[in-house]
Amino acid sequence: MAEKAGIKKYALTGASIGFLYLTIFWLFGLQFWYGAKLIVEDDYTVGQKLTVFFAVIQGAVGLSQLGQNAEYIATAQTAAHTVYEIIDRVPPIDTQSNEGKILDKVNGIVEFKNVHFTYPTREDQEVLTDVSFQVRNVGQKPQLW
Repeated sequence: MAEKAGIKKYALTGASIGFLYLTIFWLFGLQFWYGAKLIVEDDYTVGQKLTVFFAVIQGAVGLSQLGQNAEYIATAQTAAHTVYEIIDRVPPIDTQSNEGKILDKVNGIVEFKNVHFTYPTREDQEVLTDVSFQVRNVGQKPQLW
């Protein structure tokens, strides 16, 4: 699967670079022909012709540099799509809601004993290893954020 994608990617890259150089050299040939025609038939000088020639070369170099960044632009678009999916996600729990029962006093202990935790995407890398602690809350009113 990855091999086919790599072959396709590099075949398209090679074809696009080949087409770019074909276009550049074709334009150079057209420019030399038309420049020679203007020098012979009209009142153009060789200096004017060379000025236009080097301006076209600079433009062609700029266009060739544009193609090199296409991969980075595509990568940035993919990353932005992922970020926007996260931003647009609606969580199942509404943390801004005031619905439900709010207790006046909370008494109790929350205790974690020998907790181990890994994320589902990286099950081989443990984030919490054998964590134990207690949280005591005696007679205090809970605070809303």
